[in-house]
Amino acid sequence: MLDDSIDSVVTDPPYGLSSEPDPVEVMRAWVNNESFLHRKKGFMGHEWDSFVPQPDYWREVFRVLKPGGHALVFAGARTQDWMAMSLRFAGFEIRDTIMWVFGSGLPKSLNIEKALIAKHSPQSSLWKGWGTALKPCYEPILLVRKPFRGSVSENVLKNRVGGINIDGCRVPTDETLNGGAYAAKGQRGNSDVFGGAKGMFAPGKTAADKFVQPSGRWPGNLVHDGSDQVIEGFPETSGQQGDLNTTGDGRARVGAVYGKFNAARNFFARGDTGSAARFFYCAKPTRAERHEGTGYSATKTTHGATLRQVENAIKAEPDGGNTHPTIKPKELMRWLVRMITPPDGVCLDPFTGSGTTGIACMEEGVQFVGIERELSYSRIAHARVSHAFQKVSGKPSAASEKRAAAEQARQKRKAFGKYRKGEQMELEGIVLMPDDRV
Repeated sequence: MLDDSIDSVVTDPPYGLSSEPDPVEVMRAWVNNESFLHRKKGFMGHEWDSFVPQPDYWREVFRVLKPGGHALVFAGARTQDWMAMSLRFAGFEIRDTIMWVFGSGLPKSLNIEKALIAKHSPQSSLWKGWGTALKPCYEPILLVRKPFRGSVSENVLKNRVGGINIDGCRVPTDETLNGGAYAAKGQRGNSDVFGGAKGMFAPGKTAADKFVQPSGRWPGNLVHDGSDQVIEGFPETSGQQGDLNTTGDGRARVGAVYGKFNAARNFFARGDTGSAARFFYCAKPTRAERHEGTGYSATKTTHGATLRQVENAIKAEPDGGNTHPTIKPKELMRWLVRMITPPDGVCLDPFTGSGTTGIACMEEGVQFVGIERELSYSRIAHARVSHAFQKVSGKPSAASEKRAAAEQARQKRKAFGKYRKGEQMELEGIVLMPDDRV
């Protein structure tokens, strides 16, 4: 890929949820521009999750990203420090961390009392109620940026990246977002808070004349799934408790220090009530979206089944399905793609998995480049992203037609046994030799 050819990166890489490596050995390797070899298996016994992506890989992502371009990188709660450090070693600057809060996590904790009972320990009763892990309720998303020269405005004009799409990612609401002179029911203010020839409090047009209700609340660095468990964790809030009516007399006491102030504005209560979760973006997942485009029905697996049970059930079906264990909600990925990708930009996911980022890009109208090492996942991603493209464009993609033709040829050859010696065929750009398994 060409240098400086990508506008944004949105990716959910391996978290490295294996046994803890020696931090000194890891740092020694990274300082010497080498990769640390970690031979342990990670999440659900997968080798690809043995460790976080290391700096040599992130340097390639850094190379193809435009100066000022942002990347949103998911990380594990207990390995986010490794992910952040790996990104820093590659040259990225850490800008923020978004907390993805959800209610579907299950605790994987050892019951210490039962473990001691199994060892016939007389001290087992002393450890009743003790475990080894908390319930997982969030995953961090690291917001990083490739450094650039000059100002943000100069870089935006030159490279079309460097900013965050605030208005496109606002939190929807029907409530009035301003009180006082800005409120819909408010009185006309007697000072121009945002301008005037003499500065902040200089008289001029009334603030009420200038106010335009924004399209939603300013996006925060927390996003949730709207589940009952999450909503219960937020307090019930009513916002501003009442109207605030003051005059300029209240400011006379500080006038001797700061000079004379104009009259203070009146602020009227917004009257909004409910869970404080309403202040943060809600990205609700659906059961059906995991398998959409694969031909597999979500109803074939029991609600509440474990990831291992879902994976085994799908593998047993002839029509297949999405077996990826760490799929993210499509609505969340759309919000992230929209946040840092300019219109008609190119978004890269170097750890595509089952293709949810690609689906988000299709629905957001931006170009997508996906990379996936595991062939089984790449085929799932291809089916899901092609399906999303067809829904958006109303026509099958060239890649989808090519895959269908290749699959038809494969089925014909399969009916006649193994490929004859020397034969080969092409499937999704991959040349399969006679003894390969698809």
